[in-house]
Amino acid sequence: MLLELRAQAQDWRALGPSTFPEFPGKSDFFLKNARGIGRAGAVRFLKQADGALIRILLTPYGGMWKWNQEMLIWEVITSSDLLEGGVADLQQHPKNLSKWYAVAGDADCILDHNGPALWAEHCVSSGLFRSEDAGRSWEGPIGNWIRPDGSVDTNFWTAPSGKVARRLIIDPKRPARMCLVLHTYDYSERRYTGYVYRSLDAGANWYPVLQDTLGRLKELEYDQRAGVLYAAGSALYRSLDFGSHWTLLDHSGLPAAKTVSRMELSVGVGRSGMVDLLVVNDSLRTNQIFRSLDKGCSFSLLGNGAASPPWRTALAVHPEDPELIFFSAGNKVNRLVRSATTWRAVYAGGDLHDDVHELMFDPQGKYLLASTDGGLYATTDSGKTWSKASESVSMAECWDVAIAPDTSLRVLSGLQDCGTVLYRSDTLGGAWFIVRGGDGMGVEFDAENDSVAYHADGNNTIVGRSGNGGITWNTCTPKGSGRGYYLTALAAHPVYPDLVLSGFHDLFISRDEGRSWTRHRVDSTLDPGLTMTAVAWAPSDSLTIYVAFENPVWSDRLKQRLYKSTDGGDTWVDITSGLQSVAWMSITSLAVHPDHAEWITVGFRGGAKGKVMQNRSGGVAQRWQTVVEGLSGSNDVYALTYDWDAHRTLYAGTRRGVWHLQDNRWSDWSGGLPACMISGLAIRKSDGLLVAGTHGWGVWMGHTHR
Repeated sequence: MLLELRAQAQDWRALGPSTFPEFPGKSDFFLKNARGIGRAGAVRFLKQADGALIRILLTPYGGMWKWNQEMLIWEVITSSDLLEGGVADLQQHPKNLSKWYAVAGDADCILDHNGPALWAEHCVSSGLFRSEDAGRSWEGPIGNWIRPDGSVDTNFWTAPSGKVARRLIIDPKRPARMCLVLHTYDYSERRYTGYVYRSLDAGANWYPVLQDTLGRLKELEYDQRAGVLYAAGSALYRSLDFGSHWTLLDHSGLPAAKTVSRMELSVGVGRSGMVDLLVVNDSLRTNQIFRSLDKGCSFSLLGNGAASPPWRTALAVHPEDPELIFFSAGNKVNRLVRSATTWRAVYAGGDLHDDVHELMFDPQGKYLLASTDGGLYATTDSGKTWSKASESVSMAECWDVAIAPDTSLRVLSGLQDCGTVLYRSDTLGGAWFIVRGGDGMGVEFDAENDSVAYHADGNNTIVGRSGNGGITWNTCTPKGSGRGYYLTALAAHPVYPDLVLSGFHDLFISRDEGRSWTRHRVDSTLDPGLTMTAVAWAPSDSLTIYVAFENPVWSDRLKQRLYKSTDGGDTWVDITSGLQSVAWMSITSLAVHPDHAEWITVGFRGGAKGKVMQNRSGGVAQRWQTVVEGLSGSNDVYALTYDWDAHRTLYAGTRRGVWHLQDNRWSDWSGGLPACMISGLAIRKSDGLLVAGTHGWGVWMGHTHR
């Protein structure tokens, strides 16, 4: 069901996709493999007073959704009190069923210590939240979080927190006792460190009870029958007193922690004390399934499968049949099948979308659910066939959007792991189509010819062109481009037709709709590993071009991050000097004033302040100004675009909605939008129609301030 949220001035409404996009014609392997509506994170089953179960879908960026059994649709239940869009875990008080606890953030957020804010400001945890009314309203982040020295860390969850919290456990018998697992990067020790925090007073105060320096703790499971709490990352730990004391199980037959990048746990099924464990063994490049029958004291190897990356592994054991085991193997799902005393792995993925983040049986064991990068799926026949189980959920993770210049509504969007999709208002009363496979990222329409469109897939180093409005495509990747930035920089000229830029380490310019490209070396002294994050034409001048390169400078010597050409790319000037924000943050976006080729605005992401800077003199060092009044310091900027109204209003897509700039002050323009990250913006020049690509809630449509 599309969200019926609107704002009186902006008139925002959800455009979708909330159902799996259609094929525009004959499908192929790449379209079928990419088809999806966004990433499902996990499913939780909560109790009602009458004993019935509520099924809740958690998404990493698109909030929480409740299954309405009468209407057979998903209904959004996330409140704006949850500051971020994602929910990693959800738990219910075992005695007060209206009291829920939510761990906010992406459970599989990837931390990279080489970047500002660990390159993860959009997905890290924002804290633990509590609801007293079954999810209708929330308070938080809750609790005092205590340092190892006993002092309270008042900035524990301050954005960006740099922490990934994945799992909350509430003691069913003594619900005032809780444990939370998280990991972070310790800059002082230069290592990733995992922690288990425990509260004995219903979440009021949290103390670290386990510190793991062997890897990133990600798993926390409680075997209630055996009274054993387990924590796992690269190694496995056990507590027999709900977290007071821990034992490292390093002599139990498991691989050495230095060879392991991830462990996944399943406990509480079969006989008391049984533990199943998926181990991502990097040294053998395989996933291994182990079983213990004695509370983790010793393990036996059951079987193997292809290795999964540590940010998406899954394991599920049937609640009544411990020989029914499913696990992630590579990007797929396998099942372990027993023959006498040996086990073998067989494919059980059917037409399931790639990249599985969680496998879970319903409490009665009637069906198995798979949370994937393309949505939620269910099987009732042990993986022979899978059905789509997240239709009606609007959770697409958009990276970019583009709107055709004609009067009919046609929108392109690049989706994380779900290809490039096209919305057409003139088909089936308005429908979404998947038109390119792989990873969808940058998208553009030609300035005048609405039949010509472009897309970029940085993960697979592909640039594509369509000559029929996005229905069919040809690959037009510049020869010799090499790999580009993950979100490969792409820009069609907003005024002059046929012109398009594609940025890698070098800039490639096409003046014939992408049929041919000319290569332009921006700076021969630049680190060859750097690639472009943003490129921009000056709308008023087809010869003025700006390009930005990845990564902060990491010093006060500001150079080699932002360049300008006034002769169509033949020569370049480094205009980084004076761009103070690039010292500790990375450039995400560029916008050039529609009438003035010398007016350049730069957007940033990272942990520092000064997320927008502007120069009205073509980059003269002394003329850079920070333009952040009204915009909070933690509100990273991912997209910038000008409206073509009389005021030439500038709009920004940020980690917390859409904003617009008036009289050098930013104002919120996201009333009616869910609280989420806006990763792409596009404005139709003719009427100010504003399209926002959200990272987790699909595409939304509104209007500019005209």
